[in-house]
Amino acid sequence: WEQNNPERHREIMRQARQRRRARLAAAEINDLTSDQWDQIQAAYDFRCVYCSERGKITMDHVVPLALGGNHTADNIVPACQFCNGSKHAHDALEWLTRKFGPRKAKGILKRSEYEHW
Repeated sequence: WEQNNPERHREIMRQARQRRRARLAAAEINDLTSDQWDQIQAAYDFRCVYCSERGKITMDHVVPLALGGNHTADNIVPACQFCNGSKHAHDALEWLTRKFGPRKAKGILKRSEYEHW
């Protein structure tokens, strides 16, 4: 199966690593499913929520695991590797304001459908 479905296998393994990472960070809730992640990516048209770029999309925890965030659908948005790496373990709103300035940060937040900004 792995050889016939290499992309799906990589995705399953990546999600298993994310769940393990959440467990190690003692996330209170750790229930994101691969179907939910697929739906989240589709909702954002497979683009980074921060810069709208396409490409290698990664899971970004809006409230980072390191700051007590959970590994749940309502705390995950798609982000390109550059934005996710730049944000690191910062709160999304704080990082957006620092990186883009308050005016553009508000535009990004308005454009996104994330309900917990």
